[in-house]
Amino acid sequence: MASQNSPSASTTNPPTTESPTYLVPNLSNLNPLISIKLDRDNYLLWEDKMLSILQSQDLYHFVDPTITPPPSHISDSTSNTSTENPVYSQWRKADHTLVTWLKLSLTDSINAIVVGLRTSREVWRFLETTFASHNAALLKEQLPTMVLT
Repeated sequence: MASQNSPSASTTNPPTTESPTYLVPNLSNLNPLISIKLDRDNYLLWEDKMLSILQSQDLYHFVDPTITPPPSHISDSTSNTSTENPVYSQWRKADHTLVTWLKLSLTDSINAIVVGLRTSREVWRFLETTFASHNAALLKEQLPTMVLT
């Protein structure tokens, strides 16, 4: 009878390239969901819509600051070499697709200020820090003048 104490029995398997976490999102499935483009005054509305979409499509982990992307390289300590992690390659491809999709949900003037941001998390965080407090203050300012029906 084989021993149950082999090293492979106690290790956890890393995500594979077949993992749904790293499947490349299909833009044709996501584009019809974009009913609003982010401008300088509608961040809270845009964010609410985008969060719903990201969560429903299992894509929120790309923008979630608490989740770390897979390592870009895998080290082999026995041969002192490093190779590109295939899981990272899949993650990067899916993330680039999500960056494209996020940018499609922005007006031209907002797109101009996210030029150079490379990951969906960078784009998301920049938009959040740039617009969340501005839009909350705008809403607070408008609240007394709103009439509830």
